[in-house]
This record gives sequence, structure tokens and C-alpha cells, in this order.
Amino acid sequence: MAAFGALAGCGSDSEALGACPPDSSAQQTAGLSVITNSCTVCHNPNYANGTPAGGYDFTSADEIKAEAAEMYSEAAEGAMPPTGKLSETDLEALRVYLACTQ
Repeated sequence: MAAFGALAGCGSDSEALGACPPDSSAQQTAGLSVITNSCTVCHNPNYANGTPAGGYDFTSADEIKAEAAEMYSEAAEGAMPPTGKLSETDLEALRVYLACTQ
């Protein structure tokens, strides 16, 4: 997943995601692992004969940035991943990673 090779830099805040915390590289790395292990299982270009689940390809950094607020909202509500709600630690790591992509 070369699109994720470098950690996202902290940019502008997103209302739904909050601020990118300073010195959060470890949480950002953990958040990327959450996406890799919990999201890209279905949301990848090789799923279902080349169609990512829901049409979202979360192996793409641009797609993650565009869908960050929705990704977090669905995870926080327990709607995603379908295998079960993320732990609070994983959910916070996801939020930090997504906030820092904005």
C-alpha cells in the first residue's frame, strides 16, 4: 500500500474529526493500521471483481482524505467495520490519523 508510505502531515482541522494532535506520529501509525486491517479488507480495488465495497477504495490516500469524516462517523457509530465495533483505542487512533490527513 504505497499510498500510505509516509504519515500524513497535520493540516487544517476538520470539525467532525477535531484537531491533529502534536506529536501524534505513533497514533497516526496505529490509525493507519486500523484502516489497513479493518477497512481495506473490503474497501480495495480487488474486492468483488474489481469493485471496492460501497465504491470506496481506502487503499487510496486521496479517497481517505475525501471520505475521512464519513469513515470516522461510521466507525464511531459501530456501523463499520461489519465485523464489530472498534475498540476505543483503535477508534481514537483512527480519528487522529484521519484528522491529520486534512
